[in-house]
Amino acid sequence: MTIENEQDCRLQIMELFYNYLYEDTDAGTLVSELKKIEALAQQSLRGSTGECVLFRFFEGGKLTTVGDMEKVLAAPCHPNYAQLQEALKRAVLRNELQV
Repeated sequence: MTIENEQDCRLQIMELFYNYLYEDTDAGTLVSELKKIEALAQQSLRGSTGECVLFRFFEGGKLTTVGDMEKVLAAPCHPNYAQLQEALKRAVLRNELQV
């Protein structure tokens, strides 16, 4: 997998979200793939590691990291689980994801 530009990165992430929501990809696979994209983005966009990729699922939404998503998705009883599910749906269906 390569990341040619930010738009390519965004489209790959949108595809992962779609597969998680509608194609039975599990949360562990989603997070694992997001971490791979994050590592590639760090290498190609920054030339170094250590910085995280930030997501905004819709205009005016709060910034979220892969780590934040991992914590929430690991526990369906987490208070923000349903909210994250809705944010992912909105990002995919309305094409509002910002990376």
